[in-house]
Amino acid sequence: LASETDLDKKDYHDLVHRIGRETAKTFGITTDSFLLCPVDFNYGCQHGFFEQALVTEPDARTAALTICDPSLMRDKPEKSLFYCFHGVGHGVLMAKAYRLVPSLELCDSFPHEDMRRGCWQGVFMENVNGVMGGAAQERTFSDDDLLAPCSTLPEKYRWECYINHAGYLVPKTASVERATRECLREPGLSKRACLQSIGLMATNVSWQRGLTALRNGTFIQNAVDICVRFPEGYEEDCIEAGVDNLANFDRGDTARMLAFCENVPDQWRKTCYGTIGRAVRNELPTNADTKAACTSVPDAYYVVCIDAATR
Repeated sequence: LASETDLDKKDYHDLVHRIGRETAKTFGITTDSFLLCPVDFNYGCQHGFFEQALVTEPDARTAALTICDPSLMRDKPEKSLFYCFHGVGHGVLMAKAYRLVPSLELCDSFPHEDMRRGCWQGVFMENVNGVMGGAAQERTFSDDDLLAPCSTLPEKYRWECYINHAGYLVPKTASVERATRECLREPGLSKRACLQSIGLMATNVSWQRGLTALRNGTFIQNAVDICVRFPEGYEEDCIEAGVDNLANFDRGDTARMLAFCENVPDQWRKTCYGTIGRAVRNELPTNADTKAACTSVPDAYYVVCIDAATR
């Protein structure tokens, strides 16, 4: 299988969506068949699985609660239930013909906070995918307000909306400085989610090329360059998001996370190494040795990493 660096973002994600649809067709819409989907390529297989699931079982609430059964995920990574419903959100928005409000209302019907938030996030991520592919509804996004639709929604939705908004915002602004300046127009705490969405791109090979000011920087150098150009006082939002994104791809392999933290300026290293512990903990099964994430962390930051890994 080709690596992420070998394939165009749209091509690999669409390809893995197709694999997810075929997985659901072949093995049925059950928790076990859903868990056959890996999380590689931005969870494309899981998203495609729910596209097909909502064809097989049009009642989205029934399909979601059948596939994302909490009792069958107790030994899975901490984030599994959230991301299962994230996949639901993708399928729901497609099934609702990219109508944002009805999709969010369906998400609101789920009984637990993790379910609702995961579903909201999937809806908003698919909404960005839609506008990039020409499928999003008119008046959802706006050239007059680059924070829309997030800025127009009730507060409870804004964090999950903004955490994926960079996929729309960055192509519109074409620079770290302009994109982050837009985020700072959000008056609430959700501005940090907007900033973190840009930070996620700092450690994404495909996105960072258009954001770094370096001409021949390495992957790590480019990531650090992006984060140090964040607005003063918000650099750690980029650093935390950068580690989170690496953990999303590398899971328990901390080599790239450690290299990133070793290269950020001294004043942000405590945050960086602590984020390694938390991020890897979220990626591993509940019975895994999460302390292993901190094995190679420098002694000065070992305690902060262990505290985050075992909290």
